[in-house]
Amino acid sequence: MNPPVTALLDALRTRGVIAADAPALTGEAQDRPWFIALLQGVAGWLGGIFLLVFLGTIFRPESTMGIAACGIVLLLGAWALYFADRNAVFLDQFALAMSIAGQFALAWAIVKDADSGVFIAATLFVLQCAVFAVMPNKFARLLAAFFACAAWVYLIRCLL
Repeated sequence: MNPPVTALLDALRTRGVIAADAPALTGEAQDRPWFIALLQGVAGWLGGIFLLVFLGTIFRPESTMGIAACGIVLLLGAWALYFADRNAVFLDQFALAMSIAGQFALAWAIVKDADSGVFIAATLFVLQCAVFAVMPNKFARLLAAFFACAAWVYLIRCLL
């Protein structure tokens, strides 16, 4: 425990604000409540869509390779941001927006001219499994697992 917190606890004990035998603070970081994480996920989705629209407006990728390169760069940037600082809320949100925009761009580049529902569902399933395997953030992995399950359901539906 850091010295200012210890001094504060000692002062509170001497003045009788807290009991003398009160348990010490653990100093462990608390996770965000589920409703805050849910709102951050929604904000990440909106941010990802707006980021992709912004990048499409600025760079205007005409070819499928340009769109795929944009998606790969966004996914690599998201991974780097997640890896760099895992406790900063802004960086987590920006990385989530970059990840979602990169997944949309990469999926669009891959299934742009596909007519087969099986190919589209299988591609999205593989993409989500790859995101799940690579991303170091718990919430990004949770979203990837959810959408991998959704893609799996559509894949089975298309196969039947």
